[in-house]
Amino acid sequence: MFDVFGKLAFYLGMIHLLSARRYLFILLISGFVFSFNLHADPAQEKASVGGKYSDFKIKVNCPADRQSYGEFSDYGFYDTESWCNQPAAAGYWVYVYPDWYIWGKSNSAQPENSPDDMPPEPDGAAPGYKSSALYRKGSAYCEENKIAVYSYQERYTGNTDLIFAPFLKTRDGGMLIVGTLNGDQEGIIVKLDASGKLQWKKLIKKAGRPAIEVGSAVETSDGDLYINSGVYYNPSTMSQIWILKLDPTGKQIWEYTFRGYGNDNNPAAHRLQLTRDNGIKFLGHIYPTLADMRNEKSAPWQAELNSSGKIVSDVSGKAGAIEEPDPMEEKYPD
Repeated sequence: MFDVFGKLAFYLGMIHLLSARRYLFILLISGFVFSFNLHADPAQEKASVGGKYSDFKIKVNCPADRQSYGEFSDYGFYDTESWCNQPAAAGYWVYVYPDWYIWGKSNSAQPENSPDDMPPEPDGAAPGYKSSALYRKGSAYCEENKIAVYSYQERYTGNTDLIFAPFLKTRDGGMLIVGTLNGDQEGIIVKLDASGKLQWKKLIKKAGRPAIEVGSAVETSDGDLYINSGVYYNPSTMSQIWILKLDPTGKQIWEYTFRGYGNDNNPAAHRLQLTRDNGIKFLGHIYPTLADMRNEKSAPWQAELNSSGKIVSDVSGKAGAIEEPDPMEEKYPD
């Protein structure tokens, strides 16, 4: 009897042992598959930038963007519903050729997309900017409040190449709008947050000037704002260049008005650019004398202000000389 029960226990033990080994084998295989799936997309792991981004949302295939961004680009936050004719999402965009990886959360305390490390702009616009909900809300705000922006400045929309723009994507993910109120000829600056909600607005006026047109703005690496405007003594003259520097809340830090009264010796800027030390550079032309103006014989002109509003340079060329071409004309055609 004992032998019978002993043999039965032995066989049951063997069955249990074989089942345990089989179970262990299944666990090992499952762990291998799980581990394999965990590292199935090394490009996605690279796109997290060492844990800088998390809460992965969507991947958008766009091989053509390598021409603008190279093999890898940590672009930062953008809001769009589509890119490269595919569904996309608002989030933090990282390009690992041939795909964009879009993340929902940034774990970095540093501001995204500082002007000094801004990647090149792709053909048309920065990823989804003009098609974003924020851009549409900015446009709707201008229409509702009768704010006009200069059409020739629209090619500079965004904040690429450290250029001035009427619709400026700010470092906090929001938008700055600059323009002129129709009918009143007053300048206006509007700051929206990332959701399109109004944060603040500021009317721009100058004593003794019948008309002011705010044409563009740019944000410095520390969040201050340069505002480029033109002021008129009367509508029949050229405008003076009037530059204001504001803090991130819209409070004025300093202002500078260039020489001239709208006639001779009055510079006109075709292009303004933020310099690497947070100053601003001007490229344009000037009519040295009234005779030059009557004969439309302009001279090239360049100037630069430092971040404190002091003149670094102010140089006029010879009347009739060829003005330095705008390097952005070809890149941002009208």
